[in-house]
Amino acid sequence: MRSTWPGDVVPPRHNPFNGKKRSALDLTLAGSITHTLAESWPQRTVKLIIPLPPGTGTDIAGRLLAERLAERWGQPVVVENKQGGDGIPAVTAFLSARDTHTLLLSFAGIITINPLIHDQLPYDPAADLVPRSKYRTISSGSRRRRT
Repeated sequence: MRSTWPGDVVPPRHNPFNGKKRSALDLTLAGSITHTLAESWPQRTVKLIIPLPPGTGTDIAGRLLAERLAERWGQPVVVENKQGGDGIPAVTAFLSARDTHTLLLSFAGIITINPLIHDQLPYDPAADLVPRSKYRTISSGSRRRRT
């Protein structure tokens, strides 16, 4: 095996984003679904909590996701907006639900940024929130039009 210590030449990795800049705003779908429930889940309506107000890009994406999930699962998926407070009210609502039929569609800041800017949080990001899947990444910057 070849060493990759400083000074060694390491070949560039394939960039899946084709050179486009990406922001740190990764929307994270967190849930408390376990593998044991995977076959029979969901048995009832699923609630999708979004920490931003209606009409935002995240809300629209969440509503589109909810529609597709409802079709796939054969159960309704209801979107509930809990905006404000750096996403803390949404996380609190998610954690207080304490059931397997409540999901949180959020930006990564509730896990990565909030612990840095708040002295105390009503949740432990490392213990209480487990990202289940990366939903999408939002591009930052603009693209210049070629003439």
